[in-house]
Amino acid sequence: MVVSADQVPVVTMARAGRQVQALARTQTAPSGWSGRPVTMEELVLAYLREPAARALSGPVLEVTR
Repeated sequence: MVVSADQVPVVTMARAGRQVQALARTQTAPSGWSGRPVTMEELVLAYLREPAARALSGPVLEVTR
């Protein structure tokens, strides 16, 4: 089974001919994909290019006065 980008949280995607390069939020590459760790520079630039990509939900700091 091949996983599509619709099934994985993708931050950014670039297409060149028949090849697609995606930065996705996943621990391991889905079946049919090849994966590698990203550098901090790649990660920061990907989020700067796609401001609509949100950080993963997690603990929220709330300040009360």
